[in-house]
Amino acid sequence: KEKDPLRAVLVFLDRVTSTPSPLWDQYAAAWFASKGPHLFQGVMFALADTCPQEALARLSPLLFHLAARMGAQAEQWIVAALSSPQFPVPNTVLDDGAKQNFMQAMRNLGGAQRRFQAMTMDFANICRRQNTADALLAY
Repeated sequence: KEKDPLRAVLVFLDRVTSTPSPLWDQYAAAWFASKGPHLFQGVMFALADTCPQEALARLSPLLFHLAARMGAQAEQWIVAALSSPQFPVPNTVLDDGAKQNFMQAMRNLGGAQRRFQAMTMDFANICRRQNTADALLAY
């Protein structure tokens, strides 16, 4: 039952962040900036743990577009989310080195959306103990 509303929210947010529009600068950018820390924390926690497996494919492009739109702020918010004591993945699964590799991969991939999405899916699988942190070294 939760999958359809979740999918709808992810599609909506992805469309807002991915569609070029003057409305972004006039209205949406300020809203996203004001909600940024909580939004990025929610996205990163969802990737790591709470998002149903079927919805991960929608969450990954959202992170790509959010990061592209928010730039350096996005990186700060992602680092804060990964460093949060509430981050749902223990350090034994995702240590500081793996988190740094994830951040470096984000910087390296820049505008390469498909590779970025593959990397975030690998990240989610590492967090869910379905892959090892070595997968991030490919990016």
